[in-house]
Amino acid sequence: MNIIYNPLGATKGHTKIYATGIVIGFMLAGEKIRLVTSEDYDTKYIETLMKENSIESNLLEIVPIKNKTSTITPTNDIAGKWVYSYKLLYNTISGFRVLNKVMHRGDRIYFIGGNTLLNIIGINFLNNQKYFGLTIHNVDFESNDYTKLEFKKYYKLAMRMLIKRLIKKDHVRIFVHGNYTKRILADQLKVNSGYICSYDVPIIVSNSSEGNILTPVGTKFTILFFGVIRYDKGLDFLVSTLNQIQEVSIELRICGSIEHVGIDYVKSLLANLDRQHSAICHLGYVNDDRLEEEFVNATYVILPYRKTFKAQSVVFADAVKRYKPVICTKESQNGDYTMKYQLGEVFESENIEDCKKAILRAHSKFKSGEMSETGQFRNFLKTCSPLRVAQEMMAE
Repeated sequence: MNIIYNPLGATKGHTKIYATGIVIGFMLAGEKIRLVTSEDYDTKYIETLMKENSIESNLLEIVPIKNKTSTITPTNDIAGKWVYSYKLLYNTISGFRVLNKVMHRGDRIYFIGGNTLLNIIGINFLNNQKYFGLTIHNVDFESNDYTKLEFKKYYKLAMRMLIKRLIKKDHVRIFVHGNYTKRILADQLKVNSGYICSYDVPIIVSNSSEGNILTPVGTKFTILFFGVIRYDKGLDFLVSTLNQIQEVSIELRICGSIEHVGIDYVKSLLANLDRQHSAICHLGYVNDDRLEEEFVNATYVILPYRKTFKAQSVVFADAVKRYKPVICTKESQNGDYTMKYQLGEVFESENIEDCKKAILRAHSKFKSGEMSETGQFRNFLKTCSPLRVAQEMMAE
């Protein structure tokens, strides 16, 4: 019996897709599941996927967590930060209380997304000696990057110490996306990589959409920046890079939520975009129809992330699922897979000149019709099926 614990953010955006992919994978493997998650979890979404893929349900129950809100984000004002901190603390405690009550019903517990200090502290104090798998999405635990921000510096230091303590426990397994990320985390924690397990972001390709993934991209070269807009996602860096490109005209499509930065931030960036290029924005959470439309209209999907983002992005998975080539940073799991499977172009993170060259290479291949072939995408998708991901996790 497996308990999958996904306490926050299960109802919107990529976290819903990612967490549901893991649940689907365990059910495909014939495993029985109890899902502990936000009380407003989108059951219709998982039911639709199960129906489309003829999956027999092994989901015994969904145990709800009563949160203040299922998705919370900070604001720049002091009052907003205090409210955010209160809700985050309340939700974390609420989630652990529910988990503590149901732990006896499962043999193996999988914690989806343990990237906050509160979660790591809570796990260390759980009265549990059962198998415990903790997934960590990004591995940004180097305090050296935050020498001017004392809070961040000590926050990262505490994370490293507590995760390192968890790793040494026999019944605990730490999961990260891919072998590149695994090596990075081992280096940051100064531990043997044998203590860390790797798995991929599960990519769900429904039977109903198989064979209908490829879509026309038109005659205009369009790059899509998709997903939540945060500083580490590098939208400002991308605009600066485009302003250095004079050889061709590019349409930039921006689609994602803005809670972390605000609409004025995006407007100020685009006000400085060279008039040679154009931009189309759809800001906020998007429904499935809008998501499909954005990827249909894109020639390439770009992930101009800063050096602190080293994981496999769910946006990357979204692109590959739809056979869309990517332009992404070399020093990341995204880049590692892109080079291995020839899924697009890579560049050195935070290097404007190198990013410019990558975009121009992509444009040249688009014009000449030499973009990545479908077989390369299929080869990668085989490694990321929900069933294979679940098998990887259960093997550890």
